[in-house]
Amino acid sequence: NISIPLIQDTLVEGDETFAVTLTVTGGGAILGPVSNAIVTIQDDDALVRFRRVSTNVTELVNTVVVDLDRVGSTNGAVTVQLQADPSSTATAGSDYTAFGITTITFPPGVTATNFTVTIRDDFTPEGFIPEVLTLAITNALPALSSNAFGATVTNTGPLLENYFFDINITDNDPTSGTIT
Repeated sequence: NISIPLIQDTLVEGDETFAVTLTVTGGGAILGPVSNAIVTIQDDDALVRFRRVSTNVTELVNTVVVDLDRVGSTNGAVTVQLQADPSSTATAGSDYTAFGITTITFPPGVTATNFTVTIRDDFTPEGFIPEVLTLAITNALPALSSNAFGATVTNTGPLLENYFFDINITDNDPTSGTIT
């Protein structure tokens, strides 16, 4: 028997292979009929991301479906949390229904899921600049700690990419005034 230690990495790169070949260097040893083998290292890393980075809606839209994708290994469950950026210009309770920190789980074998945000019409004229609700993927498990709002990620498990999603909410309420 021979033992080849493997080094864990955090790259979503697909399966990797290498060859092992036995050779005779002396001492009268005789090789059997199989003297080489191909070893496949199955990639166990996953990447969780938003399918898109933004969407544009008006206050008249009732809901926005936010799609998340899991890329790479689908062995085992992966859990992430979604939360609203506290510096978003859209206001919880008036522009959208508050949802706090929401946990999303990808069971083994699952590569896509979604989360629904309820948009609210606040009946307040706000001009032509959209209010923005920024969502972030945080706290991916197993073995990942992240602070998406500070943009630091320490990773020994699932990776994050496209971990921010902006919902640009355009006002639908008429502004007051006189057009001349």
